Amino acid sequence: MLDDLRVELTEQAADLHALREFARVLLEQTYEGLSLCGVDVQELAEQHGLIVEVPGGYDPEQHPSSDCDPGDTYYESTRRLLGRSRVPGGGRG
Repeated sequence: MLDDLRVELTEQAADLHALREFARVLLEQTYEGLSLCGVDVQELAEQHGLIVEVPGGYDPEQHPSSDCDPGDTYYESTRRLLGRSRVPGGGRG
């Protein structure tokens, strides 16, 4: 159990770092006067491991209702963004 907690804390530290970097880059680009569109934010989120492209794309039987057509590129939030613990009773998500 102690080893599981160490792993969890290490992962949480990495998650926090990724979220901070994501926010830092967003603010930095905004302060520089750059106009970010949804695609820019999406690419940045993917670079920081906050979202991941779903292999095979959108599947209406597996994914929430969307304006996507089956097979369209589709992204899901990762554990890093959702904050779900892998340790039972870890208190996240």
